[in-house]
Amino acid sequence: MSKHDTWVTLKAVNPLSEIIHLFPSQQVPMRDPFPMELAISESGNATLFTIDLDRLSSIQTIGITTTYANYLKVSCDEVLGDALKNKGFGINSLYVDQLFCGPEGYQRTKEVADFYDRYPNPTPEQVAGFMQEQRKRWVDGSEQPPPMPKQYKDFDPRLQPPELEETLNQIEINDHFSNYSVFDVLQGRAMVDWLNKQDSDYSYELVGLEELLEDD
Repeated sequence: MSKHDTWVTLKAVNPLSEIIHLFPSQQVPMRDPFPMELAISESGNATLFTIDLDRLSSIQTIGITTTYANYLKVSCDEVLGDALKNKGFGINSLYVDQLFCGPEGYQRTKEVADFYDRYPNPTPEQVAGFMQEQRKRWVDGSEQPPPMPKQYKDFDPRLQPPELEETLNQIEINDHFSNYSVFDVLQGRAMVDWLNKQDSDYSYELVGLEELLEDD
């Protein structure tokens, strides 16, 4: 089985609001980067994400199991049994606010985009076939994704949300400064090296106190 790497944050009103503090940064691990299940709800069909059972801690699993059991008025054993059978807990996609992906989530999202490019108005049979292939390769299988792009320009144009470039820039900055000591950061050496890295047409130098006094 491949290592899934999709997380989501949920909207303010959601079924897990009372236990969301159990999740670091309030990010809930998902098995798939898009809904792959259908369920009947009071308002009709609901598309469901699957909370990844394999990446939950024991306390998170207990929290979700208890929350769902109380809401559905069934036993915890019944809820957990369904989760084991389905490899996770279902949650309505309407509650999902933001989605974060690693290499697998990115690759699978590209495959969704490719599917809808081929079939702009897919039949239910075509959608079911796509989902079965995804399950066979990524959920039950051991497919491995290619590395995630590192530069914004290398991302698929269909998958370039406005926040992506800013996030990549922040990751690059964090990686750069993590290689320096606290003293180098406070002294300004890390910033000078960063500026030289960004602007190859100009050479920035660290000016010492003695040089500043000489200029005066």
